[in-house]
Amino acid sequence: MIVSLEAVPRNREALAVSVKAALAFPEIGLVNVPDMPRFSIRSWEACGIITGAQEVSPRLLPMPHIRAIDFDISKTFPHIEYFRKLGITQALVISGDPPEDSAVHKVYPTETPAMIKKLKTEIPELKIFAAFDPYRTNIRYELDYLKAKEDAGADGFFSQPFFDLRLMEIYAEYLEGKNVYWGISPVLSGASRNYWE
Repeated sequence: MIVSLEAVPRNREALAVSVKAALAFPEIGLVNVPDMPRFSIRSWEACGIITGAQEVSPRLLPMPHIRAIDFDISKTFPHIEYFRKLGITQALVISGDPPEDSAVHKVYPTETPAMIKKLKTEIPELKIFAAFDPYRTNIRYELDYLKAKEDAGADGFFSQPFFDLRLMEIYAEYLEGKNVYWGISPVLSGASRNYWE
């Protein structure tokens, strides 16, 4: 079993702290990095920082999040050589939330399955994970969406956190035998509870 730690790229110092903390736990073998346009560091750039910060051990694989809406599906993915240079072997493709200011951050009508298929074509050695959210809508819709992502070439899945074990069992039954990272999140304060609710 490999544990993945999500490290939000607020700044270089925060990433260095996350990597140092992750290295203290031998179960953590993956650092997945959300891509948040409001921060100056994009997820793939953060992967370069993470790779460079691993002075003690190179065991932490960085995994950038790729927001499908940020890429024009008719053009070549612009970070192919950067991924190869850094040795990025895995990526998590998500749809992406619309930006707060669309005048500053341009988006496209690219859907997740199409982005997965494009990346599998242009970077065939890249292992692609797709996200799923058990609370997005209903179970049938989410399972159909998972199937569409798998048909497009997804090699595995990342879930948003589960807060209901029975719901997790339903998804686990459907995803049996597949490569899945099950999301958990500590709820240690009223603020974190409000966020997830």
